[in-house]
Amino acid sequence: MKFLKEHLYDTIKLYITQLGITIFALIMYTASGAISEDSTVSVTIQIAISVFSILFYFTLLYTAAWDWGAKDKIRIDAGRMSPHKTKGLLLALIANVPNFILCALAIISFVFCLNGTEGAFVSIGTISMLIIRFTAAMHQGLIKNVIDALASSATPYLFYLIQSLAYLFMFFLSVAVTHIGYFFGTKEFKIFGFIKKQKNSE
Repeated sequence: MKFLKEHLYDTIKLYITQLGITIFALIMYTASGAISEDSTVSVTIQIAISVFSILFYFTLLYTAAWDWGAKDKIRIDAGRMSPHKTKGLLLALIANVPNFILCALAIISFVFCLNGTEGAFVSIGTISMLIIRFTAAMHQGLIKNVIDALASSATPYLFYLIQSLAYLFMFFLSVAVTHIGYFFGTKEFKIFGFIKKQKNSE
């Protein structure tokens, strides 16, 4: 709880970054639909937009986490704080709690639906997926079109279950990117040259 209170702003910042990229992706998807009426071209553009948005999103996560790690290294070297190797991991996990909850609801609901127990599970799963698609739209173009191609014969519930699992994988991938960024920041190891080295003024 203490960790959450101390780093609440950082976790909110990570989630806001996700929402910012999802708005960008939604705008680009809409524009791509207006550009081309050809379905094949539209799918290709959607996948390209999705991949670009995901890479952009991961870059933002990585650079933010790298910056936190570099700042913490200065404080650690100065004896003002103890090393916290899993800080980036914890920040990302907390920021993704809404995503994990929605994915869990969708996965559990569609598993019940596949087993013939529908009822309220249909509504819970459908609503959860709609929220996921809206709040993580950068993944939608890639996930939906790839699953369309690979599992075109799947039943609707199985199709949505696979989508839910794919989103969950992407959320865990964003956690990994944040963790790696923080770790590299504490080592001052640069992948991107535009990340400025922190000054000892911290």
